[in-house]
Amino acid sequence: MANSSTLLPHLSFLLFLIVSTAAAATAQDDEPMRGAPLIRHACEDTKYYDLCVSSLISRPGSSKFLFKDLDKPVVAATIDSASETRRQIRTMMRRRPSTKGSLGACSKFYNLAIYNLRLAEKYLNSNGFKETYEYGPVEGWTRAAQGYFDKCGATLKKQRGVGAPLKQRNEIARRLADNAFVIVGDLMV
Repeated sequence: MANSSTLLPHLSFLLFLIVSTAAAATAQDDEPMRGAPLIRHACEDTKYYDLCVSSLISRPGSSKFLFKDLDKPVVAATIDSASETRRQIRTMMRRRPSTKGSLGACSKFYNLAIYNLRLAEKYLNSNGFKETYEYGPVEGWTRAAQGYFDKCGATLKKQRGVGAPLKQRNEIARRLADNAFVIVGDLMV
């Protein structure tokens, strides 16, 4: 049997390891989650997780995002997608005049959706928002944009010859707006 004088250094070292490990774990827990781990966590509440993650990770500076920083990039990703889809709608209208009626309606819906998203973006960058952090208006504008994407989707379903790529782009814009609505809603809590 070992005597207490030979066990004491081993016990001291073991105690040191336990305390050091606990201190390191506590220090890590105090660090706010950032970047990809934060984005994956924030996107868990959305219906379109993969789209949410990819749209936020691809934004400049995403490795430094904190949770409170997700409002602007999630709205910006939706604006980018909607703007590209609107451009494609306008191009198709020029190339295929027979689609002008239904695509003209979609173009108007996209103008309204982008207008609402730009209002959200402008508000998020305003001094008034920075003082209050009131997300209600942003939530309303993102929900309105999603409604306009839904209206365009219903119009595209009725239109023959529009093609799946445009319908898919519209669905992506709608899903991004839904993701923005959910993340902004989470920021309100």
